[in-house]
Amino acid sequence: MRLSRREFLRLAGGAGAAAGLGSLAGLTSCQSSRMRDLRQKVIILGFDGVSPYLLEPWAEQGLLPNVRKLMRLGGYRRLGTTNPPESPVAWASFDTGCNPGKHGIFDFLKRDPKTYVPSIAIAQPKPPRFLFGLVPIRGPGAICGRRGKSFWKIASEHRIRTTVLLVPVSFEPEQLEGGYILSGLGVPDLRGTQGTYHYFSTALSDGEAGDTEMGGKLVRLKFQGNVARAEVQGPWDPVLVQEKEQLARNLTRLDEKIASSSQSARRLASLNEERAELVRRVTELERRRPVLVSPITFRRTGTGEIAIDVSGHKTTLKPGQWSAFVPIAFDVSPLVSANGIARFYLESISPHVSVYMTPINIDPTGPVIPISHPKHFSRELAERIGLFKTQGWAIDTMALNEGKLSDETFLQDAVSTFDARKRMLRFALDEIPFNLFFILFSGTDRIQHAFFRLIDRGHPLFDAALASRLHNPILDSYRRMDAVIGELLAKIGPETTILVLSDHAFHSFRRGVNLNTWLVRNGFMRFSGTSRSDYDLEDLFGRGDFWPNVDFERTRAYSLGLGQIYINLKGRESLGTVSGGPEYRSVKREIIAGLSGLIDPKTGETAVRTVYDRDDIYFGPAFADAPDLQVAMASKYRVSWQSTLGGISKDVFVD
Repeated sequence: MRLSRREFLRLAGGAGAAAGLGSLAGLTSCQSSRMRDLRQKVIILGFDGVSPYLLEPWAEQGLLPNVRKLMRLGGYRRLGTTNPPESPVAWASFDTGCNPGKHGIFDFLKRDPKTYVPSIAIAQPKPPRFLFGLVPIRGPGAICGRRGKSFWKIASEHRIRTTVLLVPVSFEPEQLEGGYILSGLGVPDLRGTQGTYHYFSTALSDGEAGDTEMGGKLVRLKFQGNVARAEVQGPWDPVLVQEKEQLARNLTRLDEKIASSSQSARRLASLNEERAELVRRVTELERRRPVLVSPITFRRTGTGEIAIDVSGHKTTLKPGQWSAFVPIAFDVSPLVSANGIARFYLESISPHVSVYMTPINIDPTGPVIPISHPKHFSRELAERIGLFKTQGWAIDTMALNEGKLSDETFLQDAVSTFDARKRMLRFALDEIPFNLFFILFSGTDRIQHAFFRLIDRGHPLFDAALASRLHNPILDSYRRMDAVIGELLAKIGPETTILVLSDHAFHSFRRGVNLNTWLVRNGFMRFSGTSRSDYDLEDLFGRGDFWPNVDFERTRAYSLGLGQIYINLKGRESLGTVSGGPEYRSVKREIIAGLSGLIDPKTGETAVRTVYDRDDIYFGPAFADAPDLQVAMASKYRVSWQSTLGGISKDVFVD
């Protein structure tokens, strides 16, 4: 059921609950005297991916008593979501009140129509700059990919004290007078990716070591006596990147001079010598290691433990034990280092030593790039509640999917991450003066990503024994949500309005659909040779080569992301083949007719519910960046992993 604006405001105004809220003191350093003195407060709790199809029956059964109380005390409605119903798209609309055609976020990924190469849509990095490769003259930064004005910015401009924590699609955080921001989804790990874990093990062969499809680093451990030495891979070397970019610019300018017909023979010889020297320097740079590393040592203690030493920090673990956060430093230059934090988990010590390391998070006590406003807020927060994960996608679903975290270990980390966010909430309510407050808990979504297979008996990975052993982790995550709501209801007074909301629902998916393979099979995409299907996240973040065998001069359409299809349009794409106007509309109609209602031959079920034309669903200043078509999958299906990165698999349907 959809809410009208008037009905929403009526429900919001009546959603206040009883109980007293003590006076707040503490962080007031950025509170401006210009801010209005208001009694009314609004608290918004966001829980990612909460499904009404689970929430409603569990609340009715009394399994979520505080959710049921809030439903009856204020109001409850199902809301529509964005198209597509993805977290960055929906939260960007929540942030701004705009459709994607205005805020410009259409997926986790976007593509450059000149190169066809995908990149992260939520935020674009701004690399640091160094003088003589030593002295930093500009620190790293990021440009938020979302357009439009956020509601917290509007509130601040109206002198309303505002605090937003872990807010998605807000990185790098904007200036907020009289308020606080901690960015959420979109904040990368220290490597600049959305989550690169390390897995160190003596069980790995040399052939198994390397990069995984989903972004992991597998490192083979070789003990000499009781000691094994390895490396942690950090961020791309920004000094090397800067030097390569400068040499590329110099080569381009030099080639333009050489191509000029006005050059004398003597001058031309001199320019060619200069060019040869530049090429030699480029070759030298290519031999240098592209990423920064930090040495790490593993030592058998003789007492059934492993001692880990990295960046001068030591931690000792027993099998099945997590470490606290460990600082890890990477030397950028003799004057500068990049600092992060990570946790280690000792999986086993015999017969093999196997250690998992979380993605290296930006250290909130000394962030290399602003993740909060004011910048010192993340440090003060960490000093008060302890170190916490700063990466937007904070729970490592990738390592679980690739079998480098057990289900139980994954849940331990997810609960630990949730507890840190709960400490943030308590601290903010007790210590920060505010009139408008938001915090997001993302664990509900991540745990459903991991464990919907245990409540869907038709899922190919359903495991009855595991489901019995874990006792429904999705329900447990909803119960933790319920407990947070209950704690908040007990704190607030009648002057406070609570809104609890989610960005999208959740369903099981059993099979994947490779849209690029379908485009090839139906004549919309052409390639020469064997096109690559094994793209991984290191390609995305490591500047890998995409589409190496796709013949774009004969291709009419291609797909990237979770269901986005782009027409290879003349005048927009660099190698466009489809003319605008009637031909463009005709190609869209052909694809819509062919994909809508697509049947999975293995199951006989409908895999694609419908295909939307962008002309029918988006409007606004970002419309030109929208995909031409948006595929809506049917229940139990989603776009295959490889298709999201432009890969082309053998079959249209994959398990």
